[in-house]
Amino acid sequence: MSFSYSVISVMFTGAALKPFITTLEQTKDWSRLQCEVNGASPKPKVEWKDSSGNKLPAEEPQVTDRGGSYDIILQTTVTKTDYYHCVVTQEEINHQTEAKIHVYIGGLSIVTVVVAVVIAVLCTLLVVGVVLAAKRFITQKHEDSEKRKPLNDSVSQSEQLQPPQTSPVI
Repeated sequence: MSFSYSVISVMFTGAALKPFITTLEQTKDWSRLQCEVNGASPKPKVEWKDSSGNKLPAEEPQVTDRGGSYDIILQTTVTKTDYYHCVVTQEEINHQTEAKIHVYIGGLSIVTVVVAVVIAVLCTLLVVGVVLAAKRFITQKHEDSEKRKPLNDSVSQSEQLQPPQTSPVI
């Protein structure tokens, strides 16, 4: 009995996992975004898009070939508030995945908003405290003036203003 051996080589393709997005830098006027794809095979096309599906300009991708498995980093700079998508496409295996991030471009940072809210709350508490103190002061003053009134409540005011009556002399 004889046996023959055959060796079959199989190459596994790795559909790209969902990309990882980070904000590298941000000012009130722009934000620098990075999309990172790890271990994709075959080599994918990576691009940035806005919420309307428009392709965004980006830097040249940084590609690392790990023996047929690819790590890719793609960066872009955006200047308006929007949802941005990093889209990874592997046409050879009919695979596409994406990640999205919301970027707010504007003059107010979250710290500024929090500080403004805290100041508004403190001012409101101060006004309420002043109003309550003024009300208490007025109430106390009124109570003090009530205590100073004469205690002769049994005689009416009209009786106090009339001269005493005398009996006629005959």
